[in-house]
Amino acid sequence: MVDGASWGPGGVQRIDPLAAIFPSVVDMDGIRVLRTGEKFALRGITLDMHGDRGPNGSRGSIVNLRDIGVKSVIGHAHSPGIDEGCWQVGCSCVLVQDYTEGAPSSWLNAHVLLHDDGKRQMLFVIDGRWRA
Repeated sequence: MVDGASWGPGGVQRIDPLAAIFPSVVDMDGIRVLRTGEKFALRGITLDMHGDRGPNGSRGSIVNLRDIGVKSVIGHAHSPGIDEGCWQVGCSCVLVQDYTEGAPSSWLNAHVLLHDDGKRQMLFVIDGRWRA
């Protein structure tokens, strides 16, 4: 990471660790890792935002990303949600971490499926089980 960092017009430019390491540990046949800023949409749904960056340099959220004028699926917040055209997945992790133990939490293992007709479906995983 340090060797790949450099100064650019907007400050420090760094390599994307996922894009750098993922191909060495996963069979990349049929998989494309998006680069930062690369656009990607399917069936009219924007799928290229993690959800951490919001409009005009603000911190991203389901509330401000619902207002950008496109339907989207985001992550980042670890809690699933739907707010107008913005759908937010949950997390894919153990829900109780050392820093969350004993605290109230809205975290949930949840994913969004995108069907061929452009409809989205939230899929919740409870105690390791799910049902379509």
